[in-house]
Amino acid sequence: MGNLRIVTATSTENPFVGDLYLDDSGQLEWIGSDISDAEDYSRMVLQRIRCRLLLIRGEWYMDQRVGTPWREKVWVKGASIDVIRRIIEQVAEGTPGVDSVDSLELTLDATHRTMTIDLVATTDLGTVLTTADLDEPLIVEMPYGG
Repeated sequence: MGNLRIVTATSTENPFVGDLYLDDSGQLEWIGSDISDAEDYSRMVLQRIRCRLLLIRGEWYMDQRVGTPWREKVWVKGASIDVIRRIIEQVAEGTPGVDSVDSLELTLDATHRTMTIDLVATTDLGTVLTTADLDEPLIVEMPYGG
């Protein structure tokens, strides 16, 4: 079973980040449905990692336990970079299709209140994927007042 592709960088055909992606003919694009296509499968797993990291725990009304604990453990005064790194590793490693996280680099930008996540992981099929393969960098923004 595949996933619908999500828009990660705007274009004329797909002007809104987070919407479902439409191909050139206006059809919804499925990714990961053919696990024999390593590139397609890797894109699906990478999208899953991105979605899981960007979902804030408590944000989904159907199950508020789902998501990354940004508010509880990351966006708090004095949060340790080691704790933040482990949380991100756990979320990525717990993503369906991920076998291991091979490297993780976090770049904090206090001025803009953002953190860029550069991750390299191996899928359960043995292919290596990286957040550099995303259409745009994986950036988490800390809300003001958080």
